[in-house]
Amino acid sequence: MVGEMLLQRDELHKWWNIETSIGRKQSQAQKYLSSLYSFFDSFSDSDKQILESLIHTNRYWVSKPQDLDITLLRLVLIKRFIENNRPGVMKEYLQLGQSGRLLEIQIFLHIAGELFTSQKLPEDIFTYCKYRKKGSPTTWLKINSTLGHPQLIDKINSKSKRLCNVLLHRLKTKRDVRFRLETPGLFVILISKPIGVEMIPTEDQALEAQRIAYTTLVLDLAEKKIGYVSKSKREVSEVHRLIKKEMYPDSIFSPRKDVVLDDKVLLGKLVNVNNQDHGLELLGITFKNFNLSKSPSLKIESTNDESISEALDQLKNYWENEGITNVSNITYRIDGAKIGIYSYGDDWGRRTININTKGKSITLESDFLEKLKAVVGAEVKEAKFVVKQLTPLEIIEKFLFDKAVSIDPAIPKQADEILVKLLRNRLIKKQSVVTKRRCEDWNCHTFSWLDLICGTCGRDMIVMGEGLSIKINDSTFLRLLSNKFQTDLTDYEVLNQKIQRSRYKKWVVRLTNKKTNLSIYIVPLFEKRDFVFCEALGREGYGLIVLTDTHFSGKKDELQAQGVNVLPLTQTLTDLLMNLEASPNELISSFKSSIVSQEQNILQKIYQRLKDSTDAIKNKNQGYDEDMFEVDIKNILQALVPNVVRLGSNFKGISVPDGYCGYRIGREKNYRVFGWDAKYSFSGGSYRLTTIDYRKQRKYIKWLKEDGEPKSLGKLRIYSFVSNFNDPAGFNNVVTRLQQAPEKPSNCKIILIEDLLLVSVAEWIMNNSDKVIEHGPEIAKVFFRWLGTASKRRGLDWVFRMNSDWNKLEALLNSIA
Repeated sequence: MVGEMLLQRDELHKWWNIETSIGRKQSQAQKYLSSLYSFFDSFSDSDKQILESLIHTNRYWVSKPQDLDITLLRLVLIKRFIENNRPGVMKEYLQLGQSGRLLEIQIFLHIAGELFTSQKLPEDIFTYCKYRKKGSPTTWLKINSTLGHPQLIDKINSKSKRLCNVLLHRLKTKRDVRFRLETPGLFVILISKPIGVEMIPTEDQALEAQRIAYTTLVLDLAEKKIGYVSKSKREVSEVHRLIKKEMYPDSIFSPRKDVVLDDKVLLGKLVNVNNQDHGLELLGITFKNFNLSKSPSLKIESTNDESISEALDQLKNYWENEGITNVSNITYRIDGAKIGIYSYGDDWGRRTININTKGKSITLESDFLEKLKAVVGAEVKEAKFVVKQLTPLEIIEKFLFDKAVSIDPAIPKQADEILVKLLRNRLIKKQSVVTKRRCEDWNCHTFSWLDLICGTCGRDMIVMGEGLSIKINDSTFLRLLSNKFQTDLTDYEVLNQKIQRSRYKKWVVRLTNKKTNLSIYIVPLFEKRDFVFCEALGREGYGLIVLTDTHFSGKKDELQAQGVNVLPLTQTLTDLLMNLEASPNELISSFKSSIVSQEQNILQKIYQRLKDSTDAIKNKNQGYDEDMFEVDIKNILQALVPNVVRLGSNFKGISVPDGYCGYRIGREKNYRVFGWDAKYSFSGGSYRLTTIDYRKQRKYIKWLKEDGEPKSLGKLRIYSFVSNFNDPAGFNNVVTRLQQAPEKPSNCKIILIEDLLLVSVAEWIMNNSDKVIEHGPEIAKVFFRWLGTASKRRGLDWVFRMNSDWNKLEALLNSIA
């Protein structure tokens, strides 16, 4: 019969939980029974007496039954349990002093004593063996609290089931708490997870059995730190987030143990060891990406346990030019045993060195770590070796690319310094309340995002919480950028403003050339709808310099094809930060060439559109409509004042006029605002405004007077209707009433302009392009001064400018030197 059936189901499952079984084949059970009797043969008389006193019988020494009873079955299972686990690791846990076969006898008698006297299975030993096999965490979280050991353990116990539920929800894989183990200075929770099935042969069929893997949650009571061991980085991250959020909120942080050591220097220290100085011998090393065709790895390993120093001497020219980043693993011999290390990196240019602890005793591991500490000068297993110092640009690029930056493990000090500078200058937005920077001394109670060192006690300020949220504070970023331009680009007027296009408002910087009135917008590109925003500005004829976020760097070619100059946002932000810190930077030089390029591009577009619109208004071919008329009026005005905004297509459903622009009269510093509304008649005859139009126009004037974007240019001084006919009768009633409307500023004039007058102005501009480029601002002043100072016509209480007035204006324009 199959012996396992002798056990009660509960006990049988407990043995299975510690991965101990004799299977379901009678022949296999007999094989294990024979192995047990061979083991009994090595017992001394005193050992036999101890076992007899535990099992209350001595018949196993005089006969060898062919069938198992329950007592003998348990003894077989104890022997199987020892065979499945490393006696050397059990020796650590039980603190035994023997070795070899004597050690196995001691462990056997200990487990038998626990089982037959108190019905206790070796679950604690199993848990410790799994913990030692998995190794200790490479990433620890530091608990900064006054809680004692019982309270710390209670907190982790109370949330262990919650931890399994979170992993099930987030990773879609079942987790179960299998065992808990408390030893002096250590508390371990063993968590099982299914990894598939395997087939178990029986006497007449094969059965499916669930395969189990383990992860461990380790609480170091001596040093008050906690960590999770799993091959899945995502799983470790999820567990650490739960620990921070629910297990020990407001009392836990990721310690930073960075050691700055050059990549080549670190490899040299690990390779140039010798038994005399370090107690270590180098037995093997595997290089990645070896300099051969197709970049295979190169493995150098001693086959007779001799040092490989001679082989490395022959390859000295190669490995001395490489670093630890090009090494997979290194194997050493210490005290006659082999033990190896491997390394892996993170996105911050750091390397973590871990050791292969499978089947190794804690004593050997500790001794090995001490020797490595003497070799490299740092706690190897917990240190992060900074093998590459990142530049501020690289750090900011990573911040902006990740956006949500993990602080588990802690970010490098160099990155932390950049973070503080960004926050101090308000270039990125404040961190949320779930993440804090506080003094590492729990009794200090100092909090600050703007300091690396505590101003009260002088200790380090540590980041605690779920992670960092990196979002550029675009208004402050552009304000500081415009301040720098105002200082260094004295030929330009600089304005930091929030403008709207397609119902979307965004902060931009506008540069206006004082000589030519050409305007260029500097627009940071953070999200997809910013493309629509930039397209709207481009259609209006403005120059554009777009600062692309790292996530949109692939759009560079598309933007450049539209005539846009593209600069990387990360480089601009880095140069601006360096400028604020009084460090050398290329901020202004990087913009100057783009500004010149855009000005040339603007002029070309303005004159091409001017010609097309002039021809269109003069001819008005079939299909010409009010939308085309609005665009053509805007294009002509833009040749006079390049900074012109057409509103019609961007403010559908909102009471706004067709457009506005800024102009100057005399030597005044601030602009004045000229707003207009185009009125197109398909028949070319009179256009009559009604009471409804009167109400609309009042709203238009109010918007020009109060909205932030036109208000940023200056005060409304001229409001105009532009029409394609010369009969003002249909306008008289509404315009006369608008003169007294409460929304209209008292010094704002309302006028009517015939479109052909603007056509004459456009033709003069094209015929005198050199003069316009040279004296553009003066020409604009003459035009708007003449426009607003005309005398009223007979029968009208307001100004009407017709094409018949062109001769007077032309004389004034020709007189400009």
